[in-house]
Amino acid sequence: MGSLSSYGKTTEVSRITEDKRYIVFSLVDSDKGIHVDIREYLNTPKYEGPTKKGIRIKPELMEKIVDCLNEVDAVLRGEESGDWPGSGTSGDPYQVPNDSH
Repeated sequence: MGSLSSYGKTTEVSRITEDKRYIVFSLVDSDKGIHVDIREYLNTPKYEGPTKKGIRIKPELMEKIVDCLNEVDAVLRGEESGDWPGSGTSGDPYQVPNDSH
């Protein structure tokens, strides 16, 4: 991929699509420099576009963030210590248990 060079430019890098919502991974060149933006978008009859649900981070934090996400993934899969309520259950390791007593 080439470098961003024009101020105010947003370049979509990847996306995850789930029904009427999707998460877009993009690079944003603003007055504060280039940042990584991870944001939820909606595509419904009433609204199509970005939501406030997202994060914009400095590129130099990417390696640390990926490491943290890998740690979270390991805990969810029961590969690391940390008693996640969903660990050890059958099915999807990412399924948050319904804790309605």
